[in-house]
Amino acid sequence: MSRYFFLLTILLILISCQSMEGTNQGLGSELGQEVIYPEHPELLRLGDTRVHLARKDFSGLDLVFHVNVENPNNFPIRFPEINWNYRVEGVSVAQGHVNGTGGIAAGAVEAQDINVNIVYEDIFNLVESTKNAVEVDGVFSFDIGTNGGIELILPVEILHEPEISFQGIRRQSLGRTMVFVFTWEVNNKNNFDMQIGEFNYNIRINNTLWAADLTDNIPKIMANSRAAIPITVSVSSPAIVAELVDVLNRGAPVNYNNTG
Repeated sequence: MSRYFFLLTILLILISCQSMEGTNQGLGSELGQEVIYPEHPELLRLGDTRVHLARKDFSGLDLVFHVNVENPNNFPIRFPEINWNYRVEGVSVAQGHVNGTGGIAAGAVEAQDINVNIVYEDIFNLVESTKNAVEVDGVFSFDIGTNGGIELILPVEILHEPEISFQGIRRQSLGRTMVFVFTWEVNNKNNFDMQIGEFNYNIRINNTLWAADLTDNIPKIMANSRAAIPITVSVSSPAIVAELVDVLNRGAPVNYNNTG
């Protein structure tokens, strides 16, 4: 009797398994095509990267990188965090990261814009050899925490603000009105010609302001050269004339400020 009971139990289990299999197949057909996940999913990949110059001045530049991320799998994946780093002569001078939003569809490529600000002063402070350089060969690297990192060699042009120095005073004529020529020198350390729109100046003799104006009659300053900016000033105030005569005769101190 027990032998027949055992065989009956096995038969009921087999019938139950066949019923469950049929139920699962029915659910699969109702829900649509079944997604088969691979045993070893592929890692996300960084694809082509394009760069756009958004701003450049004497302080630095802003770049926008358009980075593509590819999902080679047959299922969607959340957009990853992208880390970036900028190196000059092997020294990291700027870095950051961007948190991706949304997801990447199966087999799709999604783009992410990365805004990068490069400050010349940071490069000069960290890599001393670049202080007089007009261009540096930097390396931008991007990674998403996988083996899909990329590097992009991008030369960065360095703009040097013109150096302005005071060269001295020359007396041009005497009389009740005295005419003097004040000369500044501008040093253009760049590889391009520079046209200065306006040169603002003010001159103090023994801390007394007696001349403040601007001039736009400035010659073009050629690349990697110096140019003199002579400014002719007429003085008729007796007190100021006396101060200037004192300066010229015995070398009294002269204070001046200028911007350009």
